[in-house]
Amino acid sequence: MIKSENQMVNIVVRAILIEDNKLVVVKWDEPEHQPTGQMGILIGGRVEYGEELSEALIREVKEETGIDVKIEKLVYTCQRIYVSRRTGKEVHEIGWFFLVSPVNPGDEACPNDSIVSNPDFDVMYNSRIPITHEELSVIFPLFLRDNLPEDVANGFVQTPRTIYKNLTDGRDSEWPEHWNK
Repeated sequence: MIKSENQMVNIVVRAILIEDNKLVVVKWDEPEHQPTGQMGILIGGRVEYGEELSEALIREVKEETGIDVKIEKLVYTCQRIYVSRRTGKEVHEIGWFFLVSPVNPGDEACPNDSIVSNPDFDVMYNSRIPITHEELSVIFPLFLRDNLPEDVANGFVQTPRTIYKNLTDGRDSEWPEHWNK
């Protein structure tokens, strides 16, 4: 239930797409995020009303990368309550994070480690990053840096995991402080 017009529920799906042992992510080149290219998320987005999670994920990956994927496994479910840094609204976000692979072997979102424009916004691009704690420290949500390297290394045998973050504890967001400048 939404208690005020300053609140919203956001349902999202995210793809864990690994190419050449690196994670495909979306990054931004916006002046307010200095240094540019230092903030990112996984490929994916909002689930549309009436859409199945799997359909939403496959659609989002196709829209953002141009490739068709199949879902291999549910890896994380994440429930977060936070205040949006863009809108100021209180957001209750429920997310599903799936390991995916290309339907057609050889299809890549970032061929040869290239940086590829993301069609959602002209300041966004897709690239690959090493799956390390350090590299993931700028990928949102931040629980990925603490879980993904180990889960990739052990073949996701201890997944799915459920993550819960309630950021109504006085912090404005889960974003690192320098991202809010």
